[in-house]
Amino acid sequence: MKKIFQHSLLHIHLWFFKETIRAIIAGTSVHKILPFYSKYIESNRDRSKTPLDLGMPWITYGAIKKLENILHKNMRVFEYGSGGSTRFFAERASEVYSVEHYHSWYLKVKEELAEFSNLHLSWKPGVQLSGSFERAVLDEAKDGIDYHEYVNSILEFPASHFDLILIDGRARNACIQNAIGKLKPGGFLVLDNSNRRSYTPSLNLLEPWFYECTLGPSHGSKKFTQTSIYKKPDHGL
Repeated sequence: MKKIFQHSLLHIHLWFFKETIRAIIAGTSVHKILPFYSKYIESNRDRSKTPLDLGMPWITYGAIKKLENILHKNMRVFEYGSGGSTRFFAERASEVYSVEHYHSWYLKVKEELAEFSNLHLSWKPGVQLSGSFERAVLDEAKDGIDYHEYVNSILEFPASHFDLILIDGRARNACIQNAIGKLKPGGFLVLDNSNRRSYTPSLNLLEPWFYECTLGPSHGSKKFTQTSIYKKPDHGL
């Protein structure tokens, strides 16, 4: 009975109400939440379609709406973490570079998005640590994996090369630090789950940047999530 209730429409509505109250207390206007009510309900009722199927980033609906207004066909995009966002960017930008650490998911995305000639997808797996941690690049979850190649894949590009960089994968603190110099002045850095305290050291580097935080519904998640979009100052750092 409890399991049936957890998947019921009533239970989903209760979650939406509870999460809306939490977001309002945190400072989010209800007017920024209610437009996504129907998407929240539907995506929690029917989870048969993934963000990859739908061609949408797995970030807040509010952040997706902002990206739809930001993106244009002349933009270069880099993303840490492939999926629905990869299709979303490939449909809207001139060049998309996407790095993924998980091999089977990389192969699935590659197969699904083979039609896009502007997409450059790469697989950079982590390596199980067996010795010193000194030079390793670790994920915030401390999973014992070195993500050095994954994080540093962006370093092959010139400075100020990208118009937008999405960080929604592994070792995000290190990704943020590497992304800063590769982003054009006036470019956008998108960080999902930006409320995690473990990102504080790197977010302190972005204090001079303008940013907009969206706390609200995202696809297939009963709990509201947070995505922040940072704009690099036109004069650089």
